[in-house]
Formats: sequence, C-alpha cells, structure tokens
Amino acid sequence: MDVSVETPGPGLFLDEWDALARTSPSGVFGTAEWHAAVQKAYGDRGRAAVAAFREHDRLLGVAPFRFGSRPLIHDATLLGMGEGGYGLGDYAGILAAPGREGDVADAVVSWLAASAGWDLLDLQQLPPGRLTKALLESIRRAGLRSLVRRHNICHVIELPSTWAEYRSRLSPGARDWLERKPRKAERELGATIELIEPDRLIEEYRTMRRFQAQRFGGQPPERESKLAAVISAWLPVAYERNWLRMFRLRSGSRTIGVLLGYEYEDAFYFHSAAFESLGEGAKYSLGASLLAAALHYSIDHGLERFDMLRGHYDYKVRLGSEKRYNYRVMVFRDSLMGRGIEAALHIRTILKGKRPWRTELEGPLDVEAGSDDSDRSARAPEHLATSPVGVE
Repeated sequence: MDVSVETPGPGLFLDEWDALARTSPSGVFGTAEWHAAVQKAYGDRGRAAVAAFREHDRLLGVAPFRFGSRPLIHDATLLGMGEGGYGLGDYAGILAAPGREGDVADAVVSWLAASAGWDLLDLQQLPPGRLTKALLESIRRAGLRSLVRRHNICHVIELPSTWAEYRSRLSPGARDWLERKPRKAERELGATIELIEPDRLIEEYRTMRRFQAQRFGGQPPERESKLAAVISAWLPVAYERNWLRMFRLRSGSRTIGVLLGYEYEDAFYFHSAAFESLGEGAKYSLGASLLAAALHYSIDHGLERFDMLRGHYDYKVRLGSEKRYNYRVMVFRDSLMGRGIEAALHIRTILKGKRPWRTELEGPLDVEAGSDDSDRSARAPEHLATSPVGVE
C-alpha cells in the first residue's frame, strides 16, 4: 500500500475522501470539509499532515493528523479534534474502505512509527467498529506501549419509517413531552419552526451561543474565538454541500431556540441546541419543539439513524436511543515514558473518580452498558440543552 502525505487545502482529493467518509461510522466528522474548517482555527497549533493510503491508485484510507508540542513532550493528535482532551469532533476522522480496515490500520501505524516529531500519539473519539479494533491490534503488534479507555457515550436512535411507529416505542411521558409540549408552545407563543436561510446562519449560531451562555455560563475568550472561527468556516461549506440542517424556533419575529444538525448519508447528526431560558420562553419546554422538528424531518426524509452524539442525558434515553461508546487511545514511542505517564494518569483518575486507563480494552468493542467520563447528572427532558459544541 502506497502512502502520500499532503497539507490540507482546497481540492485535496475531496470526492474520494467523501466517498470513504460516507461508509464510515465517523460520518460528517470524517469529511475533508470538517477537517479544513478546524484547520482554519487551529493551523497555528502545529504541523498538519494528511496521510492518504492507496493501492493501484484507489484511495483506501485517510489519516489526518497534527504534530505539535506540549510541555516536555511532542505529540500527534487527530486533525479534526482541535486541541485538548475532549476535542471538537464527535467522531475521529481516520477512515478506511469497508473490508480493508486491517490493512489500513497496519499502514497507519507503520507510517506513524516511521514518522519523526512525536513521543505521544493521542487518538480521541474513536467510534466502535472494525477500524478501531484493527488499530488497537496493529498498535499491539508493532510493540508500542498504549493505554485505552471508553471516552464518551453517544446516543443513537434507529429510526422507523413512520412517526406512528416511532411514537409507539416511547413511554407515555416521552410522547407527551415530544407532542403536547410543542403544541402548547405553538398555541400560546405562536411558536413556529423553520430551516434557517443561508444569509443568517452565523447570526443565528451566535444566538444559540448566547442562549447557551445564559444557561451554562460562557467559555474563556480564546476558546470561544477558536470555536467561532471553526463554525464560521464550517457552516457555509456544510450548507453548500447540502449537509446543514439548522432549525430556528420563532415567536413572532423573535428567535427563541436554535438546533444545529446535519443530514449526511442515511443519518441525522444532532450537534447542538439551545433556547431562551429567561423571560417568557422559560415557561415552555422549547427543547421539545426543536427536537420534535428534527425527528419529524429525519423520519419524513427516510433517514435510518438519529445520532445525538456525545453526552449522556436522561432525555436521550427517554427518546428511545441506544448507548454507543467512543474510545480514547494513547500510544507512547518510548516505553519508559509510557510507564511514567501511565502512573500519573492512574493517580489522576483515582482522584477524579473516572474510569481507569487500561493496557487492553475492557470487554467487547461494541454497544455496551455502563458509565464513562461523559456521564453527567441525569436531566429531565424539560431541561434539554446540549453542551456547547466541543465543550464537555
């Protein structure tokens, strides 16, 4: 298998890359466009390199990385994550053609092992599936010391073909919240739902961020600035590619709620949402109106999955979702360094009460029950508001 390394930019084998993303569990977060948007904001955080793996000129795999530095250490991280332990992308952007996951994983690990410029390899938000399993096996065969643990819970709803069938799966309380609450907002507030027009995407995204800040508090200015740069680059491109599905909830001329999502291949990706939590809107379950609109849209358009992405909230369970785990893997070029970091991480996880790191995967790599670092206090549906994009 041949490997070429390129710098992200316009025209970077976009059609071939997109074809791989459409067969990947990473979905829209595996696209070249998502990585280019993140690079717009984080291009100063290290050297970006996209490794393309081909066989007889056919693209079989893509591995987008950033090589940078932390105090006393050089690291390699996934390009679509930005920086930090939580990352911007909800799924990792390493891609492989179906049936060739093992070959691509071996090629990725061999390329990284031969590449200078890293002591620590940090793979975040690896989705469950054949490629993640193959990467873990390739790392082990290469003799590299590594640690792995469940990173976050994602909730996914497998959608039926009709709304009637979907609602029949729900409890009476969930049906009431998803149907009666929106009707109340429509009746008493004159609330209406519409897709946001392209010239108002950034403005309404800022409205959503303002609602989130009112409810959860703001982010540090530098982080907010980086996030704004990513979104300003991403939303127009996602709209142009016909992936963006951004809903606005209005009362008269006033925006009282915004939901950010994407339609990609056979799935709807629910990225983030927020609504008015002060004043008149605080008396209504506006989150129900936003989610009901997105779910109706997904079923009406024949989509197969409604992916609610990261974050473990009670309302996601009530809506009939299944838990799926993402994984985080740390790989060390030097075994002695790995042992030292492993000891430090062990102490840190004990002090913080988090799931411990392990040298081997605990249990099968698939849909499992349990808890992980993304578990938060369960909230009733009335308090629906996802965390800001990329912020735990």
